[in-house]
Amino acid sequence: MKLVKFERLPSKTIKHRGREFKLEGILEEIALLFYERGEAVESTTIAKKLGLRKTGKFTEKVIRYHLCGRMVDCEPIKGRVFVSPSALIFISGDGGVLDLTELEGFYDNLPRFSSKIIVNIIREQVTLEELLLLFEGVEQEAVKKLVKLCKIAEPLPQYEEDGIVYYDFAKYDLNTLKGYIHRGFLLEDVSQKTRDSRYKFGNLDYLDFILWYGTGRRGEEFTYNDVVCKYVKAGTRLPDEIREATKEILKKKRRDAEKLGQVFVNHPGYKLLEIKVKRKIKKRKRRQKIYLSFGPTDFNTSVRTNQSLDEPILESKEGGFTTIRHKYIRRIDLNEPDYLKNSFLSNMFGVALVTITEDDKIILQRRSRQVLMGPEKLTLATAENMIRGLDEDKDGKPNPFITAKRCIREELVALNSLPILTASSTMSTVGLGDTLSYKTYCMLSSSKAGLT
Repeated sequence: MKLVKFERLPSKTIKHRGREFKLEGILEEIALLFYERGEAVESTTIAKKLGLRKTGKFTEKVIRYHLCGRMVDCEPIKGRVFVSPSALIFISGDGGVLDLTELEGFYDNLPRFSSKIIVNIIREQVTLEELLLLFEGVEQEAVKKLVKLCKIAEPLPQYEEDGIVYYDFAKYDLNTLKGYIHRGFLLEDVSQKTRDSRYKFGNLDYLDFILWYGTGRRGEEFTYNDVVCKYVKAGTRLPDEIREATKEILKKKRRDAEKLGQVFVNHPGYKLLEIKVKRKIKKRKRRQKIYLSFGPTDFNTSVRTNQSLDEPILESKEGGFTTIRHKYIRRIDLNEPDYLKNSFLSNMFGVALVTITEDDKIILQRRSRQVLMGPEKLTLATAENMIRGLDEDKDGKPNPFITAKRCIREELVALNSLPILTASSTMSTVGLGDTLSYKTYCMLSSSKAGLT
């Protein structure tokens, strides 16, 4: 039994022994009994449940003729036929969807039959039971996100036989699927090219980070003089539907923060508008210079846009609701930062700085309970948004190196010996890129600190 199948939906009504039956209704009866018992059901049981006395004819003329092999798996055993749905979700070529997980009793009985369902949207052979072991305590939420993904998934043609094209959905690897379900946004909401271009760090799996520029190799860093910034005063207005739809989100997050004693401050930030790299020849060596253009934004706008990308708050043309990510970002190629200049999102820019001690140890910190983003989680010693009006050089231009220096002093103030920072020698940028979860942008840097 598959999780999802590409199949023409059984919309027609058939007549049998003077009565009319909808094939979809028969399929739902089969599914309900399958959920209840956790195994295939004898076809005569379905016939009796529908009020028929002569069950053999019903099996042959209705179930086997119209449903078997397509939407129902039929297994003959000693003259009897046992049936079960061939999938939980059926997708048709015209965009129709039949979702059997919406039937009563599905989630209550899921442990009984989850081992029989193959999660055929991933390349590995994994059952739904095995997948749900990764989501202990939030199994129902995970299944709902999985079902939502199946409903918008586009099947891949695999092979053709006798003029019939057979389709498959196996696009993703298990770790990718796990990561996206945990983060709450859908694989189909970023392009395949974006998924394939995620950054891989050492032997870690692909991270939800797109590295635009930088290699991380020694001698290829961007130093203080290699990063040139400018500021554009003009702001960007939110679309009316975003402005209206996110009013309550902003109020709720502020109330939740107050209840938890967390700091919720609308600090002014820098929106990344443009990023360009140019190469210059100096003393027969080519060095890259990176040019960053910033505009104004603030934390409230970040909450209403980047931090709410996967909230179902926008009305969909198909009825119901959709998300900012699905409506506005889904078709954008995130590998190229050209889209930034036309984006209405906050796109707040920050710095992630790895502080390395003299004996080559990395300093980590556990975030306070009072912070809004990631309370009590381990993080780098410095991971901070640039603050407008504060992180500027002597000419009034934004400067991420100043952000890094400010944050090291703030975050490491508890240590007896602070690192001695000079703009030109102790800090270097190894890359710039984009996190997919919140669509936030950061400069990845390292600093050698005078600490042990």
